Amino acid sequence: MSRLHSRFIPWAMLGAFFVAALALFSLAAGPEALQLRGVFSLASLWAERPGPGEVRRVVNRLKLAEQQAEHWLLDAAGKRLEAEGKALEAKGRKLESLAESEAESEAENEFNQARSEAPLRLVSHRFHEGATEFKGTFATDLPPGEGRTYFLRGPARWVVDMHGQWRNTSPRLNTLRGHYISRVVIDTHESFLRIVFHCTDPAAEGKGLLRLERGPTGFTVTISRPQ
Repeated sequence: MSRLHSRFIPWAMLGAFFVAALALFSLAAGPEALQLRGVFSLASLWAERPGPGEVRRVVNRLKLAEQQAEHWLLDAAGKRLEAEGKALEAKGRKLESLAESEAESEAENEFNQARSEAPLRLVSHRFHEGATEFKGTFATDLPPGEGRTYFLRGPARWVVDMHGQWRNTSPRLNTLRGHYISRVVIDTHESFLRIVFHCTDPAAEGKGLLRLERGPTGFTVTISRPQ
């Protein structure tokens, strides 16, 4: 009987140790600790650690996130560069339009200046006299500029001065027989063209009877007969 008791004494002491350890654990952790799953399980000691495959998956996810962030940054940069490119293109078109407009304006000014400096040419003329007026029509190669008219006595004559530099390719002296105007003389000067209409009656009064009309291809001089 003593042998039997001596065989179970170690087991009894081990059981008493576990009971005492459990009592101390419950006192230290509280009664809720006994309700947790796996508290007294030894499976955690043999739990599998993350293997190489899991590590690779984590690395792949990190690389994918890095690539997505890189693509997002590139896309944002591309959109910004595209917007800036469109703005620069619009600005370039505006500058090009302004340059073309300035070039056209400059060319037009140069043309007008050259045109104003180029001498006008009196190409031809013709005269017609009716019952109430005498009319002289003068054709030019360019639109004529301003002119002035006046009447002189002793002998009676009307004078027309057309401003600008002129060349006359029509007859200078024109004699008219049996007309109210007997002679028309055309002379070119440095800064004007002078046309003199001589009246058949040297004592005639003709102030205010002359009318000058200009057009794109010449000018017309009309002298009314005194009533």
